[in-house]
Order: sequence, then C-alpha cells, then structure tokens
Amino acid sequence: MLKRFAAVTALSTLVALPAAAETPKDTFVMAWNLDALITMDPAQIAEVNGAEIMENVCDSLVAYDYADVSKIVPKLAESWSMTEDGLAISFKIKPGLKHHSGNPATAGDAAWSMQRVLALNFGNAATLSEWGLSKEKAAEQITAPDDHTLVIKLDKAYPPQLILAAMFVGRSASILDRKEIEKHVVNGDWGNAWLKTNAACVGPYQLKTWNANDVVILERDNNYSGKKPAMRRIIVRHVPESGAERLLLEKDDIDAARLLTAEDLSAVEADPKLRLLLTPTHGFSYYTFNLTDPVLGNPKVRLAFRYLIDYKGLEKTVMHNQGIARNSVVPIGAFGALSPEEGLPFKLDVDKAKQLLAEAGYPQGFKKKLTACSPATPTIRTTASKPSLRNTRPGERPIRIFRSTPTSTRPCSRRTRSSASPCITTSSTG
Repeated sequence: MLKRFAAVTALSTLVALPAAAETPKDTFVMAWNLDALITMDPAQIAEVNGAEIMENVCDSLVAYDYADVSKIVPKLAESWSMTEDGLAISFKIKPGLKHHSGNPATAGDAAWSMQRVLALNFGNAATLSEWGLSKEKAAEQITAPDDHTLVIKLDKAYPPQLILAAMFVGRSASILDRKEIEKHVVNGDWGNAWLKTNAACVGPYQLKTWNANDVVILERDNNYSGKKPAMRRIIVRHVPESGAERLLLEKDDIDAARLLTAEDLSAVEADPKLRLLLTPTHGFSYYTFNLTDPVLGNPKVRLAFRYLIDYKGLEKTVMHNQGIARNSVVPIGAFGALSPEEGLPFKLDVDKAKQLLAEAGYPQGFKKKLTACSPATPTIRTTASKPSLRNTRPGERPIRIFRSTPTSTRPCSRRTRSSASPCITTSSTG
C-alpha cells in the first residue's frame, strides 16, 4: 500500500487546511503525532515524522523534482559527473554555502558527513553500504580533493539515475557542520548524543526547540543561500488523536492536521472551510514475515496472504485519502516505477488463497499472531473495526488465518521481526 503523507513546507502531501487560520501570517502551526520521534541525527532517523522534519532543516546533495519525481535536480551540489568506466561520481558543491552556525560548508564536510553515516552504522548506513561503500574503506571511497569537489568511488558501475536517487537524495547525503559537531563529541560518538536534540547542517530552517511529546519549532535560517521559505516559523504540536486534531482545525487553532482517520478526512472533504491536499509520497505499509518459521517460510503460504488482502477495498475505506493500492515498493512516478496496472497484480481471491494453503499443507488454515506496529495502526484499527467495512461474502464466516493483535504503534524492531509473527509496518524512503 503506497502511503500519502504531509510535509511541513513545499513538500506538502496530505494536509487539511482552514481557509483562514488565527496565527501570524509568517507562522505555520501543524498538529502531528510525535511520539515516535527519538532523534534529530540524520544518520539515525528512521521514522516518518523525524525524516520529514529534518528534510526541511538539512538539504541533501540532490533532490527529486517534485513536479516529476522521476527526475533528479541539484540541491547542495550544483552539478555531477560520472567517470567513463562508471566507477566514480563527482559532485561540485555550490559555492557560498553556510551552515546554520555561519560556518562555511565544504566538500570536506560532505565527505565527513557520509563517512559518519557509515561509522555510526545505524539503519541509514544501508543507503550507502548496499552500493559497495563500507565503514572500513570510507576514507578511501569518499574523498574531497578540494573545498568544492566531492568524489565517491563505487564498487561497480551503476546507472547514474539509479545511484543518484538511491544514495544522494535524503538524509544520508546531508552536509553536516563538522566544526560545530566535533565540539560536542563524547567518547567517539561522532556527536550522535548532541544531535539527538540539535541540528547542524545546511538547510532552510534551523531547529530551535524540541520538547519530546510536546512540540518541535523550526525557524527560518537567514544564512541559507537557497530560496527563502515563505514561513518564518514552523510549529509542530504533538496531538496524537485524530479527533483532537480535527477539533483544533475546525476552531482555527492550527493550520494543518496530519493524523486524521479516514472518517475525519471525509468530514474535512465535506467542510467548505477546509482544504484537503493529497500527493503520493515515497512511503508504504507492508507485511513482513519470519522466513525461519516453518509455516510462514513456505512460499505458498505467503502467496496466499497476497490473495487475502482486499487492496482496492482498503483504498476505498480504511486507507481512503491515505494510501493507494500497490504491490510494488517503487512509487508511481519514480524512476523505474511500474504502471498502476502492472504495480497491482494481486487482488482479493479467497478461493485462490484456500487452494494455495491446501497445496502448502494447511487445508484447515493455521493460527499466528499478527503484530501491527506501524504509526498508521491506530487509524487502521479504528476504521477497520466498523461493521460496515467488514468484507465477508453472504452466508460465509470470516476465514481466520491468524488472530490480530495490534499491540504497538512503534516501528517493528529486529526482535519483533525475528519472532514467528507476521508484522505490519510502515516505511518511508529517502
């Protein structure tokens, strides 16, 4: 299921807006659930809201063209080139860039920032390591021969468009302020502890305040040499309930609501004072299975699950205004994306699922616990619990392949994924 999300500035995707908000014209107030936010370190951020907030604080080397996301456009790098053999890519860093501190931003900072991602080895390191870069060889593979040239050596030749989108769009390719961060290094942590609540990079906004489970405040950075954002200040309030967000929106206490259920979004659509803005983003919800489990490790069992999901039904009900049915992780419009038809080859087919389960040796089905650990879980659980949305055929009892236990709204951990349970999780790319 391809997700729809909202962003703070021009990256907006799904935002409900009042016609006239009671806030200063240069201040934008947004309600969102911030309970999954644990760090502001670009090398560590793994959850959707933290990633999106920091996209407005730290620019990357290149970016998607939001008018056509199959195209890559310059950001902190003004140009790039590949060697003839395809084993190295060079970026020319824009002159005159400054960090939030006022320190000049150089190609040396860019090289150090990417080396740092590999050295810390959080999940974002895979953005670089899966293309042949490594912690051990980072100093040789990522170099800055001068202040405006960044060179990345690859393990083999890749299509330029693919490598640009995979490695250099997003937080792993931010240019961090090495001089500022090294003041706060503790026990060789590369400044990770300090960056949990601070930001030091090149971007349109500075992180001014973050109070956990309360508020995030961004302020426009006057050192930024790119296009100045229209809003001087962004305030993200922690409001984890859809009903509370909708009430604040209707009272003009906020400018945007980010966690509305399908029911509340439908109410927004019907309200002439509010606007609903929708744009697909690079995020998705999906099942994960433990392949070491003797039941779930059977390919026919997993194939049966594909036929037990009413993709179009979810799109029209539980995920209405929040997702697009899709079986491919590559979003529509992105480089290499399948067409809408090719990207959804499966549909609800209970008889086909029964057949596959019988062929797998489970004609009577089986029981497994489903762990729903996704930021979207409360919305899905609330909406799906409505009797009017249950999809069963006349005269037939629902087939129980597993019992559903949505116990958490946190991202699935490695420990959770290593259990014998299927897991619903949400992910975003970039």
